[in-house]
Amino acid sequence: MPYEIQLESLAALLNFDDHAKEANAAAADGLHKYLAAYIGNLDNDHNNPFGVAYKTHFYRHAAEGITEEIYEDGADVIINQTGFRQRLLGGTITAKNSKYLTIPAVAEAYGHAAPEFDLRFISFKSGAKALAAHTQQDHRVWYWLVKSVTQEGDPTVMPSNDAMTQVAKNSMLAYLKGVTLSQQTNSIYQNGKFS
Repeated sequence: MPYEIQLESLAALLNFDDHAKEANAAAADGLHKYLAAYIGNLDNDHNNPFGVAYKTHFYRHAAEGITEEIYEDGADVIINQTGFRQRLLGGTITAKNSKYLTIPAVAEAYGHAAPEFDLRFISFKSGAKALAAHTQQDHRVWYWLVKSVTQEGDPTVMPSNDAMTQVAKNSMLAYLKGVTLSQQTNSIYQNGKFS
């Protein structure tokens, strides 16, 4: 499920009804660029437990997948990356299309699906279940198998609401300032003050 940031139009409040959709587009574009830079930078700062060598570039993909929807009365900026909402808000993930979730136990497994490897199911006396290698060289557990996992949300994956509001407002006001200057210039030309 994508994560949406909804922007309400300031243009109508400022009596720029004729330019509301364009002003909303300017606000969304400014916020889009700000979020793409902010989230994209997380790709360098947030490493998985196995280190930099096994990155999936989750945040870079999230930044690249941001889209906008523009309306007369506002705009939506949408982060389409699967799992982004989960990282931000947290919650419980339960196995749905299989019996278990696979939690990587070794670096080589990170970012890969268990069927990509030749692994066998093992069950421990403790009740823990896993998928392990079964070669002469490797007997390690590659994935732990669990029915569900609960993750804490990480509010640092998004800028503050105040910062996002300020960026959107500044972008819209910059656009409307350009409209005002253009209207003033047109008025001066139409009144013959420039020759």
